[in-house]
Amino acid sequence: MRTMTRCCLCFCLLAGLVPVAAQDAEPKVVRLTLHPQAEPSPTLKYQLLPKFLDRLPGNAAVDYGKVFAEENGVVCHPDLWRKIAEWSAMPLGRLRQEDLQLVNFLRGDIEEGHILSTLKLAARREHCDWQVPTREKSFYTIILSEAQQMRSFGRLMRLRTRIQVIEREFAGAVETLAVGFTLGRNVVKGPTIIHTLVGAAIVSQMFAGIEDFIQQPGAPNLYWALTMLPRPLVDGRHGVEAEFDAAFLSLPMLRNVDREINDVAYWRRELLAFWKDFSHLTDPSTRTEIPPEVALTARCVKGYPMARRALIDWGLPEHRVEAMPVPQVILFYTARLYERRRDDLFKAFFLTNWREASKELALAEKRLHNPSDGYEEIFPLAKALLPALYGFRSALERSQQKVEFLRTIEAIRLHLAANDGELPESLDAMTVVPVPRDPFTEEPFPYQLEGEQATLAVDNPRGGESIRYVITVGR
Repeated sequence: MRTMTRCCLCFCLLAGLVPVAAQDAEPKVVRLTLHPQAEPSPTLKYQLLPKFLDRLPGNAAVDYGKVFAEENGVVCHPDLWRKIAEWSAMPLGRLRQEDLQLVNFLRGDIEEGHILSTLKLAARREHCDWQVPTREKSFYTIILSEAQQMRSFGRLMRLRTRIQVIEREFAGAVETLAVGFTLGRNVVKGPTIIHTLVGAAIVSQMFAGIEDFIQQPGAPNLYWALTMLPRPLVDGRHGVEAEFDAAFLSLPMLRNVDREINDVAYWRRELLAFWKDFSHLTDPSTRTEIPPEVALTARCVKGYPMARRALIDWGLPEHRVEAMPVPQVILFYTARLYERRRDDLFKAFFLTNWREASKELALAEKRLHNPSDGYEEIFPLAKALLPALYGFRSALERSQQKVEFLRTIEAIRLHLAANDGELPESLDAMTVVPVPRDPFTEEPFPYQLEGEQATLAVDNPRGGESIRYVITVGR
């Protein structure tokens, strides 16, 4: 069972470093075999989210919980997820050889039981409320076991899609993808950044399913189905809004630091409570022989002159600051400096254009760790608790980039269908449908035709993994 504190530490590593790839690393090469395929009739016959007509009232989170409650013996089997991971990683050709064991597993425990039917029902629900107790306990210590459980369901949908592709059950595969995409988007509705990252990972599994799908002869063209997906597909706002207030949810003594209570004992208790809670949040294993009161006094003696000057610089009347008890000045300064650091970072996240957002986020993160405004944190609140939003935002952009890449591949299949199976000389030469653009560059993906094969480049910023898709036409 993981807590928010541990999850946030993992997130800071993931958001800042994943995908792990050196700037000068050779791009990964992926080979795709495409077959001509015109758009379906009617054009929107296939959709990757449940149709409005099929939606039902209710909370999807309740249905997801029922799967674990009612099918615990299956979903908690010690070897199940290891085998699912193995099957999901196999090349499709080898997976066909495992077909009998796979079919018995899927048709038995999954399809004849309640797992699949309940996941389908959850996908049709009109809303998803995880009922995370963000205001009832410290935000950073909330247990998020349901997030990992949902990721397991995503792996299951990925595997089921692969089997349906092998068996050429294309309509069923699209339905399974819709269940998986909805699962990912439902997880994203949880009020933490961890929910967003897990939801994005589930969505990524569905993208892999589409890559399998679109390489099969006769597979329906999904250009317009992908075009129908919401933008952004993975919306980070739910998690970011909660993260914006997370420190004040976990350290409530910071919320009302401007109260006019001229009681030194009261503010000393508030400051000591803050110090103990903050120390537990940032390093719960720390044990020291120095009493908390002694360590706290040393910080206050060093920090008070700077805190007093800052509050006056920020507009508080000097006489009011002079009248405040020292512990109140320390808390007031701590809260306001944290807000300034936080807002400097978060404002950049909400810029819609990636180039603008990435530039401002990079500068804000640099200022956070190397401030030049003359103010230092008495307690490293911002440095310890603020998330790596550059990495988080780039992860969200990568999800949208994948949508546009897949739309580009499907546009090429449409072009093949309209041009006797000939690859386009350039993406500009495709006129059947609008050519998608890479959200990172706002330009079409780099494309080069060489003889009977083409290369489509997908690059990621900040040292992220670059991929070269080598495209050939199946005959």
